[in-house]
Amino acid sequence: MRNWIVVALSSLMISGCSWVQPLPGADEVAVMTIEDVAKCQKLGSTHAQTLNKVTMFERDQEAMRQELIALAKNEAVRMRADTIVPLSDIEDGTMEFGIYNCY
Repeated sequence: MRNWIVVALSSLMISGCSWVQPLPGADEVAVMTIEDVAKCQKLGSTHAQTLNKVTMFERDQEAMRQELIALAKNEAVRMRADTIVPLSDIEDGTMEFGIYNCY
């Protein structure tokens, strides 16, 4: 019984952690709304995906959102873009982003 409690508490603690390593330059990628990018050049889009459950526990929505944004920023760096726009809500650990050049 004691081992089960340790596993459960450990799962809850890591369910809020982010495992995404930002690429160099990812911290400079802006997160904007679709209205903000009206005059920007759209380079494409990406679907970021992360775990929405750890064992049987649902992950924190805000932690997942931050992780998905970090993944999208990494993709923007790969595409030589400077801006991302969330295009969907989180669904089963997945979120869609537009990738833009604005600056």
